[in-house]
Amino acid sequence: MTPASPGPGGVRLSVVVPIHESADTLEVCVAALLAARGPNDEIIIADDGSTDGGWEVLPESMVEQVAVVTSTTNIGRGPVRNLGAATATGDVLVFVDADVAVHDDALELLRSAFTTDPGCSAVIGSYDDRPADQGLVSQYRNLLHHHTHHTRGPTATHFWTGLGAVRRTTFTDLGGLDEHTWARNMEDVEFGHRVVDAGNTIVVLPQVQGTHHKRFTVGSMVRTDLFNRAIPWSSLMLDSGMRTDPFVASSNQTISVAMAALLVVSVLATPFSVVAAWVALAAVVTFLAVNAGLWRFFARSRGLGFALAAIPLHLLHCLLAGIGFGVAVARRFVGWITRRRQGS
Repeated sequence: MTPASPGPGGVRLSVVVPIHESADTLEVCVAALLAARGPNDEIIIADDGSTDGGWEVLPESMVEQVAVVTSTTNIGRGPVRNLGAATATGDVLVFVDADVAVHDDALELLRSAFTTDPGCSAVIGSYDDRPADQGLVSQYRNLLHHHTHHTRGPTATHFWTGLGAVRRTTFTDLGGLDEHTWARNMEDVEFGHRVVDAGNTIVVLPQVQGTHHKRFTVGSMVRTDLFNRAIPWSSLMLDSGMRTDPFVASSNQTISVAMAALLVVSVLATPFSVVAAWVALAAVVTFLAVNAGLWRFFARSRGLGFALAAIPLHLLHCLLAGIGFGVAVARRFVGWITRRRQGS
């Protein structure tokens, strides 16, 4: 695929789709991008050492309309996105996960944001409220993301590569995504910190949406929320001097995490203390109250039954966030003790 000339507005998009064992969703992702792209945009697939067929699972008609770069080994989320970005020729890099099907207007909305505001450096969008998988856990996890991106304000201090865009000059000037400490987790969040620290603003445009095609089970939710989100994000937060983000550390979320932990502890203590039972009840009431807006959103979107069924899942989600923070603190403390001993 040869580079196209800039369009009338002067803003060309280079869409980078990293893939690793993404054969199940890649075709729907690329089909949506081909339908949404402008005549001068380019789509780049960056294959991170896939063993499931990689980009070759696409029909030949699609392959002819995209560029492909490959890594022979699995190098991680940050490095493979950098690999795709290195071949881009557009003015704006748009990162889209291989399990996301962008809406027809998503790329035009991004183009408009960068065209109308020459000072716009980065934009993140949102999953829509119609996730492909109809299972309870998938619906809960995606609707939670949707609600968060629609209620946490017009700006963020982190970047999101699920559906996010950044000027190529900004990306290059800041050295791209981290390829070392955060190469496999939090590479986009850490990059967002550098974007903001450089004096730029990351705009949240929740109307830029895509349908998420990932299937969640309770097990995969636990693994994702704990090992891919809570522990690494807490570690990054500690490394950056307790730098918080309203998307993960709002007052409601902080209280929810505390109440989830308090509930578990008090329930375990209930056989030994009547007071513990009252503490557990207070924790439940507080947890329900601070998340009233979320329950209303769930009820409007999927009905009262879904909202009630989502309560224990959200409690688990918050408990995992607390456990992740505890693990990150413990690791940091052990590292400090180890360094002290080695220095003595």
